[in-house]
Amino acid sequence: FDLEDSEQLNALNRDPRNFREWCLFSGADPDKDLVVMIDEIQNLQDPSGFLEWASKIDPPIKLILAGSTSLSARPFSNHLPEHVKIFNLLPLDFDEFLLFKGYGDLCSLKSDACRLQSSDGKARIDLKKIISVQPQMQVLFEEFVLYGGFPAVVQAGSKSEKLERLKSLTDIFEFKGVNILFNVARFDAFRSFFRMMAGCAGELLNINAISKTLRIGRDTVQR
Repeated sequence: FDLEDSEQLNALNRDPRNFREWCLFSGADPDKDLVVMIDEIQNLQDPSGFLEWASKIDPPIKLILAGSTSLSARPFSNHLPEHVKIFNLLPLDFDEFLLFKGYGDLCSLKSDACRLQSSDGKARIDLKKIISVQPQMQVLFEEFVLYGGFPAVVQAGSKSEKLERLKSLTDIFEFKGVNILFNVARFDAFRSFFRMMAGCAGELLNINAISKTLRIGRDTVQR
């Protein structure tokens, strides 16, 4: 179920006691164990209550739930049944980035070169093992640092397609995550604030100057 779909969202919000029947109505086989995947679980009015009730269904239903970072702002995260296990899905690291793009040989070579241990116990890189592929590795690493490790972005072929997908991710972050977490009223000011933060990373932050530049309150900047 995708809870961006208003019909499915309304069905689950209406009465969780009918959840099994709703699954059967949607095409589930009543003679088999039910494994249900629900995306955007944070859109439910009461995610915690839904989970607590779903854990009592007999015969049991296995649930695979996915949600955005805004999930942490909902009471769902503080009232989980003890038999729920949470997995945090992170972007690809560089090794996974190489594997994702089909460079398994480079990934193995890199891992082998980084296994060298010095007498002080710190890891060292054996440059001799990667010198022949260093130019190719550098190009790939620059791509990884510039565009990041989101799978959809890594899969994109051209620069323009990568930028388009990054823009889409930024829009999702703004309109879904940030709005739920901070109840942002002026997205134009937030976008400008976001760009300013990216441009002065590692520098001292002048809250008063930002407040005057963006014409928003000092308290809003701090929040």
